[in-house]
Amino acid sequence: MQIETLCSIFPEQSHEALAKLLDDEDFLKHLPSLILRRIRENKKIFPIDKEVLILLFSEAEFAEEGEIMKVSSLFRKYFSYEKRFLPLIVEFLDKTTELKRSGRLTERVYRQLGEDFASRCLFSLSFFYDSLKKLYERYGAPHPNFYRTAGKRTFEVIGEERIAKNFENWEDYLREKAFI
Repeated sequence: MQIETLCSIFPEQSHEALAKLLDDEDFLKHLPSLILRRIRENKKIFPIDKEVLILLFSEAEFAEEGEIMKVSSLFRKYFSYEKRFLPLIVEFLDKTTELKRSGRLTERVYRQLGEDFASRCLFSLSFFYDSLKKLYERYGAPHPNFYRTAGKRTFEVIGEERIAKNFENWEDYLREKAFI
């Protein structure tokens, strides 16, 4: 982790003190929870460095390193670039059908669309479950279990079997950590 990132999270600490702490293995073990506590104390969302996200996600003991990096990357993309957080199966199907008809549905594009839909399923179930349930109850939208199944299956189809296998673990982990 870069010292500048730590200094921005803990501005009350001197650069020298933080540099020394980075050499302390005990400190490094507790660093993810310290950063998470700081985020919660500030009661605001602020840009989180990629390294910090990977560190926070590294506490997911059920996942391997590559999976942790992938899910943290998807998380960062989801909250950085997405305008709509909830998954809409109709959008996913319409876009894939449109691209297929026009001959522009390459494997790469299909994977991107699938990754976007599956990550929306995962993160919306983790953070916006009540909203999904209200949409189901009030407007006849698919039940949250549909999105769980669809998200898992989509991750499988695009080659992210580990994320699919750990889908519920990630859902619980993210909800428990409440990164937002």
